[in-house]
Parts: sequence; C-alpha cells; structure tokens
Amino acid sequence: MRGVASALLLVVGLVLVGAGVPMAWTERHVLDTARWTQAVAPLIDEPEVQRDVAAGLVAPLVEQLDAGDVAESLLLAVAQDVVATDGFARVWRPTVRISHEHAVEGLRGEGTGLNLAEDGVALDRTALVEALKPRLAEAGVPFAEQIRAGEGTIVLAEGPQVTRAVEVARFVDRVGDRALVGGAAALVLAVLLARRRFRTLTLAGLGVAAVAGLLWLVLGLGGEGTGLLSEVGRQRGTAVLLWEALSASLAQMVVATAVVGGLGALVGVVGGSVHRMREHGRTRRTT
Repeated sequence: MRGVASALLLVVGLVLVGAGVPMAWTERHVLDTARWTQAVAPLIDEPEVQRDVAAGLVAPLVEQLDAGDVAESLLLAVAQDVVATDGFARVWRPTVRISHEHAVEGLRGEGTGLNLAEDGVALDRTALVEALKPRLAEAGVPFAEQIRAGEGTIVLAEGPQVTRAVEVARFVDRVGDRALVGGAAALVLAVLLARRRFRTLTLAGLGVAAVAGLLWLVLGLGGEGTGLLSEVGRQRGTAVLLWEALSASLAQMVVATAVVGGLGALVGVVGGSVHRMREHGRTRRTT
C-alpha cells in the first residue's frame, strides 16, 4: 500500500506542478499590476505598437469629425509622430497601469472594469486622447480642440485564444498558487512514503524536469515557436510583442522548475549511492 500510495502521489504531484507553474506565473505576473506595467509599458518604443496605438486613437476622432481620407491620413501621421515622443511615453505608462487595474476588476466582477472576454487585451483610450489633443492643435489639425475624448479601448490582442486565456486568468485568480503548493506537497509525501526514498526522489526530480521541458514545448517559449499560447501572437504584430514581453518571466519560472527537478534527481542519485555503499559496508562487517 505504501508503494501504491507513493506512486499515486508522485503522478498527482507531477500533474499539479505542470499546471501550477503557469498558474503561479499568471497570478504573479499577469494579474499583478506592477509587474504587468513593467513588462508592457516599454512596448510603446516598438514601431508596431506605436502604429496600432495611433490607429486606435485616430479611429474615433475621424468618425467624430466625419473626416475624409486626406484628413484621416493627416490625423494618423500626426498621431504616429506624437505617439513616438517621450512625452507620450510618460502618458502611456500610467494608462497601462490604470487599464490593468480596471481589467483585474473586470475579471473579479468588481467595479466597471473592462470586459476582457470581448475586448481582448485592451487599454483605456480616454487618457490617451486627452494627451493627444493639444499636440494635434499644435500641429495645425482643424477643430482639434473640439474633439471629445469619449470612451473606449485600444485593443492590443484579440481572438479566441485571448478569450480562452482570459477564462484561464479568471480561474487562476480564484485558485492562486494552491496547485503548485499542492504539487510540491504531493511529491514530498510520495518520497516520504516510499520504501526506497532516494530512488523515488530521483524519479520525482526527473519527472519535474521532464514536466518543465514539456511546458517549454507546449507553451512555445524561447521564440515564436508553435506552442499553445504562442498562437495568441499570430493574430497581430502587437500581440506577438505582448506575448514575448510577458513570456520572458514565464520562461524563467519554467527554467527554475527544471533546475529544481534536476537538483532533486542529483540528490536522489548521490544519496542512493551513498546509502548503498553504507549498506554494502555493513553487510561486509556482518559477514
């Protein structure tokens, strides 16, 4: 029974670790406003993001002014120039932070946060439009001061993959780190219950390292890849940059998991060898 219980705990522990690592990353990096802002705010320096943000700003202005193609092109050109400035970057960072706070409120059903299931990964447009208006006036755009900020969002990533990711984020927000903690506890119990603890520790360590390798492949880390979550980045260029910025911390967590597994396996091998040498010495002295 000890052997059966140990084997079951070993399997359950590895499954929970496999699920717990991305869940812990989601809670600590995707749902944490400070870390989200730190990862996403620098993306405004990327031309693809500047282009998408400028287009998102101009779209409601063109509709409101009923502008023609020439006026729309002028607005877009001015917006792109403004978005590329350091002054706009200073406005962008607090907008990212506030939008993330609203998004988390939406996930938790608090306040009037963004409906991410429909909007994808989005930013509040109001603050950015207010920052853009005086720059448009300085550039000589007609009726710039009459433009209302309005409400709405600038979508950075959308599609069914993003919707599924949001659903996962809602689940993770409720569960937290419990899966990873439970997995680690199950592996410790598996080792303690096993008749051959060092061998079980070796198997657990190798299993954890294998789970980390599987996560690396499935999630598509270390490049564009063909992983599950890298499919999010295939929708638009900005989404690729967004995924790369966020997945850097996930890659670090997966590597750390592999290292822990490798160290556990090493301790199991060394400990098992020492134990066998001692047993062999005792046997010789007895005979």
